[in-house]
Amino acid sequence: MDLSLERELKERNISVAYAQISEKGFITYYRGRYVLFLKEGLSEACENEVVLHELGHYDHDGEIVIYGNYKNNDRVRTVMENKANIAMLQKTLKNYLDDNDLSPNEINPVQFLQSYGLSMKLEDNIHGLLSM
Repeated sequence: MDLSLERELKERNISVAYAQISEKGFITYYRGRYVLFLKEGLSEACENEVVLHELGHYDHDGEIVIYGNYKNNDRVRTVMENKANIAMLQKTLKNYLDDNDLSPNEINPVQFLQSYGLSMKLEDNIHGLLSM
C-alpha cells in the first residue's frame, strides 16, 4: 500500500487487517474504531484502489456517510458506491496525470483503466471527470 494512504488511514484512526475474504475489501466499525479489511494477496495497486474507494465513503468531517438502509436498498447502495468510486478515480487520475506529466486531454480512459486494472464499467466516470 502506498505510504501516503497508510498515513491517511493512521490520521483517521483506521486500522488495516488482511483476511481471506471473498470481496477485495470493506470497512466496518469494530470495538470502537474503524477497521479496513483487505483481501490477502492483492497487488499494491489493487490495495490502493480499495483504500481510496473506502475513504470515498467518508465525508469532509471524517465520518463514514451512510444514507438510508445501505444493505437492503439497491438504490442507496448504488449511489454510495458510485460516490466512493468517483472519489477513488479522482485521486487515481490525479496521480496518473502527475506521474506521467499529462494533461486531461491527453488521457485515453480505456488505457488509464487498464493500467490500474480497473473495471471498464468506470469509463463513463472517467469521461465525466476529464470534462470537468
